[in-house]
Amino acid sequence: MEYEPAELIGRKLTDLIAPANLELFAAYLQRIREQETDSGLLQIFTKSGADRIWQYHNSRYEEAAKEPYVLGHAQDVTALKQAEARLRNLSVTDSLTGLHNQRGFFALAKQHLKVARRDRQPFSIIYADMDGLKQVNDTHGHLVGSQAIQKIAGILKNSFRAADVIARLGGDEFAVLVADTSAENIDVPLSHLREHLKRFNAQSSHPFELSLSVGSVSVGPDNESLLEDLLIKADQAMYENKKRKQQPAAETSEQLDDQSGVQRDPADARLQKAS
Repeated sequence: MEYEPAELIGRKLTDLIAPANLELFAAYLQRIREQETDSGLLQIFTKSGADRIWQYHNSRYEEAAKEPYVLGHAQDVTALKQAEARLRNLSVTDSLTGLHNQRGFFALAKQHLKVARRDRQPFSIIYADMDGLKQVNDTHGHLVGSQAIQKIAGILKNSFRAADVIARLGGDEFAVLVADTSAENIDVPLSHLREHLKRFNAQSSHPFELSLSVGSVSVGPDNESLLEDLLIKADQAMYENKKRKQQPAAETSEQLDDQSGVQRDPADARLQKAS
């Protein structure tokens, strides 16, 4: 922001907010009064007047006999948002699903990795393969098969956060870069995926059921592997899990969460699969 720390002590945050965003800031103040946390983007300007974009996560605390106060974390995501804007002008969208295509995934995910490593945050790569698409095509036709792919895309969008990078790599293969997520908490978005698949398959209005085989790799900020190599590892994990799913003897009660959800490889918490 070009300010020295001493220059910011005692100043109001509104002194740094772009005038056009003051109304939005007022709405934020109302939200933080009514709820304990709030996250979002905030446009501020530097000492020289340049516009920057902050991504913040704030929490409100109340203690007995004290005024409520807010503690927050914000990071400069200007470069990331500029990269996203540039990508909108490129051919980066899959026409069938509206997700990023392979080109968009690699361009945007690489930018996210730079930010994660700079800010010392973990991240995870998920590789997902749709099960049984050929059978859907053979039984119901390719139009219904395309509809099944679109449904999978919608489930992925509902299962992950807007900040995550979700893409259809081609055919029935998908990838997700999950920001600020380690091996210890990757099961959270995967459980969301399991639940959305379960809800979809519980409906009787579709001529097909949806199933995914999933592999994931979670790494820390010190890992300098290329995105391509991490995606290969996640793909390999997915393939091993798909093979394991196809072996009835392996489907023990220890491995299965439920009949329509995420299955965890008990040998490695980083490898997940959805059925």
